[in-house]
Amino acid sequence: MTIFADMITLDDIRKPVTAELEALDEFVDRQFTAEGELLSDMLRYALSARGKGIRPMLVMLSAAMNAPVKGAAAGRRACLAAMLVEMIHVASLIHDDVIDEADMRRGKPSANARWQSHKAVILGDYILAKNMNIGLQSGQFDLVTHVCGSMAALCEGEVLQDECAANSTMTRQAYLDIIYKKTASLLGVSASAGALAVGATRDRVATMRRFGEAVGMAFQIQDDILDYTPTAHTGKPANNDLREGKITLPLLSVLDRASDSRRRELLERLHDKYNRPEFIECDPISVPHRYAGRTDREIAGFFAATIAWGNRKAIVANGHRMMRCMDDAPADFVRNASEKELASLSSYAHRTFNGGDLRDFVLALRRMEELHGGIGNFFETRYEATRSIPAVFAEFRREFFSCGHAPRCEKHLSSIEKGAACKRLCMYLRWMVRSDGRGVDFGEWTRIPMSALYIPLDVHTGNMSRALGLLTRRQNDWRAVEQTTASLRMFDPADPVRYDFSLFGAGIDGYLKA
Repeated sequence: MTIFADMITLDDIRKPVTAELEALDEFVDRQFTAEGELLSDMLRYALSARGKGIRPMLVMLSAAMNAPVKGAAAGRRACLAAMLVEMIHVASLIHDDVIDEADMRRGKPSANARWQSHKAVILGDYILAKNMNIGLQSGQFDLVTHVCGSMAALCEGEVLQDECAANSTMTRQAYLDIIYKKTASLLGVSASAGALAVGATRDRVATMRRFGEAVGMAFQIQDDILDYTPTAHTGKPANNDLREGKITLPLLSVLDRASDSRRRELLERLHDKYNRPEFIECDPISVPHRYAGRTDREIAGFFAATIAWGNRKAIVANGHRMMRCMDDAPADFVRNASEKELASLSSYAHRTFNGGDLRDFVLALRRMEELHGGIGNFFETRYEATRSIPAVFAEFRREFFSCGHAPRCEKHLSSIEKGAACKRLCMYLRWMVRSDGRGVDFGEWTRIPMSALYIPLDVHTGNMSRALGLLTRRQNDWRAVEQTTASLRMFDPADPVRYDFSLFGAGIDGYLKA
């Protein structure tokens, strides 16, 4: 395969139909225009990033191969066929980026990143509608009918992929069905449409379709393998499928060989490596570790968890700076800070968490202290009443923001009722509830059992969880938290969240890149 790749390039394959592909570009530019400045700008942007043009190239090569007379492949029907399949592909990529919440496409901002998702969906729909309208107005109904079926296959493949991810039912057969519908079907139609455009026999059209489908299956499998290679080799981000929660053939092959005992062995080894006092210094938990008293730890821990997003070094540095703003006495400051002392917080900032947010959070904690005896007592009491961490999270957020505050600060405390992963709250509870004698977590809140905790899910834990087959859901939301925690409970029902050290520690150390 390597020798073949070195001998024949894509440019070599494209060379016989270079003129036809140039004619296609001119044809598309003439046909695809839009009214209105915004839509025109969006359309030009989408068409300028069409990529390698594999599908129209297949159309033209197939037309040239099956043309009864020389030059027939350069006709308008072949050009129309190439346009039909290529525009379906362009629209599907726009919709894919919206579904995957992708920010980049071929090194440029995706349409949804540049114009927001709802406009990107409209753009994709417009391209599909315009494509079919041009085809129908041409009167070439056989070509339009032939190509249209691939659009339904693309949608079926996307739904099947989501269904398998949500239900944890991805198998090799399901994977093959998905890539057939999402990739191979359109490549198959590309090859057969070229033959149909030049009047080839039914058998020739069918043969070309099977050829294109085989190319499509091989193409997608190779692309999925390349996702696990270093970025420098491909020009694309490594492990992107993992980040998006896509279970592909390479991962399925690994998981086939990975028994539960092997997964447990790896998790235990990583847990032992990271659940040590040496972990504290470079982690946000170092902020509450400055203090010996329970209330000081509760308040310092809550603030450290609140700002725990972005660069880890910056989080730790700004967490310690926040404590200095409170005279290194967080409990006393929350209870007794004067208006002048509260005003002195205005100079504080960590990313979008500013001094005004800090002031409102201090006052909310003061109210929590006055009404409920402190944040720890609130969590313990409400858990004993509900026996549900999700219910406590929802109650806590409502209670926390029940006093006067600037609406903007609400974004700093995730809402489980909106499906958020609540990573920072889950991490905070891990700190305060877990006790295993290792000296990292505090074990202050003894009225909440460790078995009730949920994994703090972020990019690192999510990617590692998917790599180990613990998580199949794409989004890092509360449903993903529940799925990952349920998987970890199979290994340690009494303390599943101790594997946070395994997943997060390995993730930040680049375990997946090794």
